[in-house]
Amino acid sequence: MATLTANYYGGSASHTATGRIHVRRWLVDGANTSPEYAELEALRLPGIPRFGSRHPRESDLKVTNLTCQIVDGGGRGQYVVEATYSIPSATDEAEQGAGARVRRALSLDSITEETIFDINGQKLTVAYASFGGTAPAADPNVTSVNENAINVNRVSGVVLTRSVKRVTVERPTATLTFTNTTTAWPIQFLTRGIVGSVNDRQWGPFPAKTWLYRGLRTSENDNGNHEAEHVFTYRSETWLASIIATVGNIVPPDVSRTNGILFRDVYPLYNFNTLGFTPA
Repeated sequence: MATLTANYYGGSASHTATGRIHVRRWLVDGANTSPEYAELEALRLPGIPRFGSRHPRESDLKVTNLTCQIVDGGGRGQYVVEATYSIPSATDEAEQGAGARVRRALSLDSITEETIFDINGQKLTVAYASFGGTAPAADPNVTSVNENAINVNRVSGVVLTRSVKRVTVERPTATLTFTNTTTAWPIQFLTRGIVGSVNDRQWGPFPAKTWLYRGLRTSENDNGNHEAEHVFTYRSETWLASIIATVGNIVPPDVSRTNGILFRDVYPLYNFNTLGFTPA
């Protein structure tokens, strides 16, 4: 079995354009180890840092390279383990699996949608008046219409027709993209129904149902790692579908508090807090 004989066996330090680099070395005695596995066993010894572990004093430096070389081919069979500490790249961190760095990108844009409300939250109602003929009797079920406000004169035979209209508007929105590099193929985001879902609860400072997981793009690089882009789109009005539930001017009692509009879930719900992404 290999043993650690020198807790510190020299090293070096440098400062390059990419940042600080610190190299540390340890001496290992492998006399009682099979030569064909001695190097691998030396890398796993207690006291030898693991790939990706932090520097004991410089918290922004991590082990980005770990090697073992024999220094005595015969006799005792001694080996030197060398760890290089530097600021890791995204690929370096991805090779560690969990804890890989996530990059964020934010873009502001607008989306086109239909609405039946004006800026004050009132329904976009138009009235059509025709003159002549016999005016219909007042409908006792119509309680939301103030006919006097638009000078309707039933005595003179004015027939009034009202309807709610839809208009197309541009709504400001935000698209948030998270990019990370992992060793795992991220197909589970599709198979588990995460793509196409909305947040079922508060995500960061944002209320439930305001973010839609819109898409996933991924590719495999030459190292066998996968760089994935996770795309989320924000909608302050929530991603609930709105349904006009009025018939003419009659508002069903169960939706009277929402001005005649029903709101329904049309997207699956998912807890975005489990994804490991922070929106703000």
